[in-house]
Amino acid sequence: MSSSSELDLLAEALSEAQDQLLAISALAQSTAQQFDIEQLLPILAEHAKQILNAEAVFIVVNIDNQPPLLVDFPTNYFDPKEIVLLTNTVHETVDAFQRICLVNNTPVYIIEQKDNDNGCVKLGFQVDTPETALSPTLNLAQTITDQVKIQVENSLLHRALLAQAKFQAEMEAARQMQASLLPKSIPSSAETGLDITVHFQPASKVGGDFYDLKSHLHRGAAFAVGDISGKGMPAALLMSMTLNALRNSFRFIQNPTPEKVLTQVNQNMYDDFTRAGGFATVFVGSYNAHKGELSYGNAGHSPVVFCPANGNARFLEADGTALGVLSESLSKSQILDISPGDILVVGTDGFTEAENPAREMFGYSKLLNLIEELREGSADEIKDGIVRTINQFASGYPQSDDQTLLVIKVIEGKELWK
Repeated sequence: MSSSSELDLLAEALSEAQDQLLAISALAQSTAQQFDIEQLLPILAEHAKQILNAEAVFIVVNIDNQPPLLVDFPTNYFDPKEIVLLTNTVHETVDAFQRICLVNNTPVYIIEQKDNDNGCVKLGFQVDTPETALSPTLNLAQTITDQVKIQVENSLLHRALLAQAKFQAEMEAARQMQASLLPKSIPSSAETGLDITVHFQPASKVGGDFYDLKSHLHRGAAFAVGDISGKGMPAALLMSMTLNALRNSFRFIQNPTPEKVLTQVNQNMYDDFTRAGGFATVFVGSYNAHKGELSYGNAGHSPVVFCPANGNARFLEADGTALGVLSESLSKSQILDISPGDILVVGTDGFTEAENPAREMFGYSKLLNLIEELREGSADEIKDGIVRTINQFASGYPQSDDQTLLVIKVIEGKELWK
């Protein structure tokens, strides 16, 4: 062969290689902004056919355990069952990622690209190139397969990011809706004779803790704190239902007492709790400033701490099971004399079960001692002291459960109600 002929062949090869590189670049550019994988694959198959100068091309994408996505170009050139058969049958192994199958005695070359997440992209194509001259085409097909894999991964990433953004938006909407259900303000001491404050901090966007407060006309306040079993959206849904049932019971029961309220709520919610496989611990209290009495009912709830002005802090133990556990509530109304300076702290187990990096819980005894140490402060100072101490104990260890804290301190001047 003359030098001139060799130069012509080299120039032709370089020109062809340049054309192929331009075609691959065009392939990347044409699909760069396409993130819908169902629309992306036909475009990729068409470009692959053109670049490889193939009679037909198919692409198979396997994503985890989902059914494979199959496309071919020209469309319907291959039967879908035939594609599955081809990609699972090996007639001859060229190397680790290339296989030769036959369709009507015509070779179909299959290039396979796997990843570490059980994903797989397969490119199949028919060409009439002699086997002795096939190597450049196979190398080109491998490059195309790599590009297809990148585009598919980008599409899946975009889909995941969209799903995450949608989920976050839905959770934020749920958080705002849940927050809107809680009291907008705290009744004043002039209305209740009590210094009241609340700390509410879900472990995630939404949670199962709740509280409610309402002043009684010229006679004190009614309040409730509850904790739904579980976390996240299911607990949040049951929380809203339980809080609504509590409010309706206070509103429609004549002369509501904690016992009557807990009985009614349990009756209304028992079937819902049973279907959801959940329950709710609830503490309900009603303070009568004229009598200096706290009437309360405790359906499986803790911690509830009563700290007299001049005595030891103690727990107000539950006398009934959590709501939703039994078809009938066992909680009865209890009466507690309460005087100026006395403190009631109603929390949820997100405080007592708070963990430090050594996975030790804060516990109940530390809470009793802490409330006694803080008893001279206002309700806000007691609340802040408890929250601060719990956070210091946790030392940055993630909050694993919702935290709600209601602190009530009887103010001076009981004669106001005479």
